Amino acid sequence: PMSEKLATLGKEGAEELTRVLNDYFSTMIALIHRYGGSIIKFGGDAMTCRFAAAPAGIQRACACALAMQAEMAARFDAVPTRAGAFALRMKIGVSAGPVLAVSVGTVDEGLEYVLAGRPLDRMAEGEHHATAGEVVIDASCLDKSRSPEFADPDFSPESRTCSGDFGLILDDADRDGFRLVRGLSRPVDFYPLTPVVWADLAAEPATQIMARLQAYLPPAVYERLAEGQRGFVGEHRQVVSLFVIFAGLDYDDDPQAAAKLQHYFTAMQASINRYGGRLNRVITGDKGSLLHVIFGAPVAHEDNEIRAVGCAL
Repeated sequence: PMSEKLATLGKEGAEELTRVLNDYFSTMIALIHRYGGSIIKFGGDAMTCRFAAAPAGIQRACACALAMQAEMAARFDAVPTRAGAFALRMKIGVSAGPVLAVSVGTVDEGLEYVLAGRPLDRMAEGEHHATAGEVVIDASCLDKSRSPEFADPDFSPESRTCSGDFGLILDDADRDGFRLVRGLSRPVDFYPLTPVVWADLAAEPATQIMARLQAYLPPAVYERLAEGQRGFVGEHRQVVSLFVIFAGLDYDDDPQAAAKLQHYFTAMQASINRYGGRLNRVITGDKGSLLHVIFGAPVAHEDNEIRAVGCAL
């Protein structure tokens, strides 16, 4: 609703929306980093985050999720804008387990980092079992994470023995294999990851890192960022979205899954680039695997609909 209202205000509305989203995402990203999490993917208004191995990772993930919800209630319950005040809401699903982590694509055509597997499916399904303001956890991962394969080498054995369900206060009601997280039975320490401080890097290492990261960004975005144009993304664009559902890959039990995904992804990527589209995301979850392709951003064309249909065919 906020985006739709601000879109009617033109450039001012786009700048206002950018301000609100930057404030929201900066706040949430800071919390995620403080608890030792990493941002893996943005999908529209959703984030996928990863924490270290269970069970310590489960504790920190849930502690972080509860802190995020508290911050939502405190700071984003009535966000003032030129189009009125709007309430932002959030739902969070948590799961744990081994996943496939792979970069697919080519350096020349673009790279995409993908996490896939049953825990991602359960995480997404858990979010569907939550309502606004709630944190829901996959009950099965609480039992599985007692297994040695989930042991976190960064923590002592004593820290893996928690009272109750890993220091979590859970609702008794079962939600089709998921449980509501109501709070923590004991505090969880912050576990911030060491950030890369670009200003402290010598010119050559910084250049090497940027060269490796460049392939993960759309060329038009990278070029403008390299030129110092940080504000250009505050725009409303007319775009055509193409959603491609694909199936047939066993991310959990097939040792060739990464190679098969790479073969499929590069073939699709070639067709998308030929029609001037942007392969925006590879998304995995409980609804299957998905390619999200956009036409009209960051590069605009006058015939986006025709390009999208031609690409789909």
